[in-house]
Amino acid sequence: MAGTAEKVYLEAVKRIEEKIDRLDLRIQALEREDVKNDSVAKSVNDHEVRIRELEKLAPAMRAVIWIAGILGTSIVVLIWSLITGQASLLFK
Repeated sequence: MAGTAEKVYLEAVKRIEEKIDRLDLRIQALEREDVKNDSVAKSVNDHEVRIRELEKLAPAMRAVIWIAGILGTSIVVLIWSLITGQASLLFK
């Protein structure tokens, strides 16, 4: 009888150890996910800051684009006028 009770206790302890091991693995997996989520949240916050900084530059960028467009158009018009003979370049 003492051997049977001891077997039952050992099996119960073994089952408890297995459950604890499985719980430990689950906790480790959850901790890894938390680390991933934290790093994702940090990178999202960094990107939001960068986007806000770029949004502050948007009006200036619009002005630069307009100026670049005007200069590009004037160069195209100059080249066209040189091709058609409406303008000529003289070098002294």
